[in-house]
Amino acid sequence: MSTISGIEDTLITTVKDLALFKLVDSLGRKDEPVTLNYPAAFVYFAGDKNTESQPRPIFITDYDVLVIVKNLRSEDKAAKDAYTLIDAVRDAINGKSLSIADIEKFICMSRELVGYEAGVITYRLQFQARHYLAVPS
Repeated sequence: MSTISGIEDTLITTVKDLALFKLVDSLGRKDEPVTLNYPAAFVYFAGDKNTESQPRPIFITDYDVLVIVKNLRSEDKAAKDAYTLIDAVRDAINGKSLSIADIEKFICMSRELVGYEAGVITYRLQFQARHYLAVPS
């Protein structure tokens, strides 16, 4: 059965495999990087809800990916760079189970701007999937 850390690690590997980011890591599970290299992506478990399915528990599980881009050029070019990155992350995860046996395909539920300060643009992509747990004995 898949664990939160295992699913998160698979998502991290999927984003790393895009080879578009200088830094891809977990948010909260690992130490903060000494220096933040842009563009960066952080994956984290955002929560889950029990569907109260019987006898096999099924949870609706949420994982988020933060895409962080530093505006080193014009506003227009920085926005285009960020859009390219969030599109690539969406396409790499959306509609795929990523070979995780007890997860249905991830659905990209939303993409939103969550921060813009001092030239750093941050977008959050929210993914959701059904996670099938083992039948309790």
